Amino acid sequence: MKRLLHTLLAFALVLYGTSSLIYFFSKENHITDLAAKRFVQQSLNHDLLISNAPCDERRAAFRRIEASANRHFNHLIIGSSRVMQMGKYTGLKNALNLGVSGASFEDIEIIYNLVAENNITFDTLHVDFNPWYSHEDDEAKFKTFDPQYNLQEGLKTIGLFKFHRPEILSILPSLCHQNIKDSPKNTPGHIIFSDGSIKQKATPPEKRLKNVNNTVTNLYHKIRTHSSIQIHHLKKVFHFYDQCSQRQTTIVYLSPFHPSLFRTYPHDDRILNIKRSEQLLKQYCSHLKIVGSFETTRIDHLFDSTCFIDAMHIDEQAIQKYFSTASTYHE
Repeated sequence: MKRLLHTLLAFALVLYGTSSLIYFFSKENHITDLAAKRFVQQSLNHDLLISNAPCDERRAAFRRIEASANRHFNHLIIGSSRVMQMGKYTGLKNALNLGVSGASFEDIEIIYNLVAENNITFDTLHVDFNPWYSHEDDEAKFKTFDPQYNLQEGLKTIGLFKFHRPEILSILPSLCHQNIKDSPKNTPGHIIFSDGSIKQKATPPEKRLKNVNNTVTNLYHKIRTHSSIQIHHLKKVFHFYDQCSQRQTTIVYLSPFHPSLFRTYPHDDRILNIKRSEQLLKQYCSHLKIVGSFETTRIDHLFDSTCFIDAMHIDEQAIQKYFSTASTYHE
């Protein structure tokens, strides 16, 4: 019996020791942030070609804020993946881009407060608005900014050995990113610039069309979960924008959705709520500088649907045009 217990104990030590070791070196480690620290340290000084996600985006944003403490920037960009391309490649010099994929209003508020806590100053705030800001965040990705939450999740991951192949491969830095060897314009891969902004991987026209068709359907089903607009939550968002505008120049950015979304589901309540959320923003925040629209019919002389990478994202050239004429779309 004693021998069996010793065997089980040895097995447990090996199992959980291995699990702890994998966790410590993988990008899932949000406790010590080894992957995020390593990535941000390199990306502050170099434009990097990314072959797969090197770390959690929110942890990278946290470490980028920490590394930028006490600095001043001309432009601060906060929002979802729909503003992550904004930066030096799209004409905004001396910028700090802290956009994260799938950002909720909770993400934006946390990031803004972290910037203030780290004594980072800036002249102009670029912040986006999306229809899903009209609801509280169900996915709660913003919790990865909380150290206590990360500790609990880390222990759970180690205890249940919840690893996948990408997490294990992420132990090897060479598989994650490398310095670009050519100009960004001639580099076809996905780039993260030293200011935190990105350049999307070059996509041929036929693949773009396929991406649009797939993501229109996916986006529709995602938006369908929002059967109504929570006015009380939206007012919190609008109040936040107003408070920001009283501290520094603030531009609220509405990135367009692909026109196919509106053509395919013209009378669906969920799609109509996209338009309504924009109307409410412009009603309650008419004193703010608001750029763009969710519908390209309002801005289609700037670019056409071929500028879409997928149903939710326009390319760098379209973003640059968008902002070079920003004052035209203040309503």
